[in-house]
Amino acid sequence: ITEETTPLLVRDGGQGLEKALYSHLWGVPHQRCIFHKIKNIADHLRYTDLALEPTLPPAEAVRRAKQARKKAILADAGQVYSTDVSTEIRARAEVFRATWGPREPQAVANFFVDFEQTLGYLTVDFPRAFVSLIRTTNLLERFHKEIRRKQRDIGMFQSERGCEAVWYLIATRETAKQQAALGLQR
Repeated sequence: ITEETTPLLVRDGGQGLEKALYSHLWGVPHQRCIFHKIKNIADHLRYTDLALEPTLPPAEAVRRAKQARKKAILADAGQVYSTDVSTEIRARAEVFRATWGPREPQAVANFFVDFEQTLGYLTVDFPRAFVSLIRTTNLLERFHKEIRRKQRDIGMFQSERGCEAVWYLIATRETAKQQAALGLQR
């Protein structure tokens, strides 16, 4: 992997990887996984000023109110990225900040950490069909899940070549699935 051969790096937010990538591939744009960015908001929710349903038992009312808050803030954060126009994304992010900042200041502050890196995919000339694949690390995580599943089925590989063959076959199958989903059959 070199700066010349790598148009974009997509990462989930791990700090160690970020430092390593910047020291070795400092000129390559970084894409922070949008899925992980949104998902991490939930880790910072404080659930202040919840609207509780008075007809429910207190514990159930709190549980439902927290669930509704989490669902609403994550949905609103997802809407920030429902366009591929940089200025619109930034404008939607500011609406998100204004809407949720007073109720969930820590979650909103966390959302804006590395926010610009969630827009890295907009700086690279990729076919539009690939945008959904390069905005997140989901495809790579799916591939790793398939490798782990197959390895559990097989048990121990008998040779390095056997392991490479399994990786090749799974990579070929997953690539074919993605091409079919995107209408890019060879």
